[in-house]
Amino acid sequence: MPLRWGTYCAYEKHFIEMRRRQLKLLWTQIQKTLTGINWKMFEINPVRLWYICYVYANDLKPIRKFHTIEGGCDRSRRAALLARLISKHRPIELKDSFAEMEEIGIPDTGDKQNARRLKVNEIFALYAIFFFQKINMPQEAYEKNKVVQKISEELLFIFTHRDPQIEQLVVIARLLKSASDGGGGAA
Repeated sequence: MPLRWGTYCAYEKHFIEMRRRQLKLLWTQIQKTLTGINWKMFEINPVRLWYICYVYANDLKPIRKFHTIEGGCDRSRRAALLARLISKHRPIELKDSFAEMEEIGIPDTGDKQNARRLKVNEIFALYAIFFFQKINMPQEAYEKNKVVQKISEELLFIFTHRDPQIEQLVVIARLLKSASDGGGGAA
């Protein structure tokens, strides 16, 4: 297994393809889960999605090298890596249609649906942290644990207004996992 940036063995190519498919599946789940949004006005950019998956595979190389080739890293780190790349490279795009653009309206209307539409990539990044750590999707988790809801709100803020650093996201992802497993208590 090559551990140099930009070189891929058959296993890594398969791994990249699997991540791409999983992200597309996650995007489909988000569309089904979050109601009240005209999802037809958004599309996933296949080039950006491939790029995210290739960078993700490359980002794992030094981690695998440090922990030995067989070791790799845990789900929280993997989820954090993907979420950061989604937040940074923004693979979900608004289709180029004036009618659909008009539906969004002015961002400061106070409409919660508009706020969601404008943060679609940030929501995608948040869902990736849940999905790749095998945590119930946010709405289900919120009902069970207010700490999970608070952590999710902080993550959305970070994805929206900050440049999230990977170690910061790893710690938050681990905290989110712990809280969702019942180790978070009540807020």
